[in-house]
Amino acid sequence: MQSPGDGRDTVEECGYLPRAESISPVRIPNEKGLEDTKRKLASISPRFVAVGHGFCFVNADIM
Repeated sequence: MQSPGDGRDTVEECGYLPRAESISPVRIPNEKGLEDTKRKLASISPRFVAVGHGFCFVNADIM
């Protein structure tokens, strides 16, 4: 889960699924791998995504 900008000490409320669906072939250049990743991500509903760098996301869709 990536978002541009300086996300230090930041938590962003947003929809999880649109973030997962927006993964582009630039990130996963293998078409089958990209579709498999999106399908797997669509099957989960995390409340919080802590990426280790950049923005953390609180899933507004389920809160």
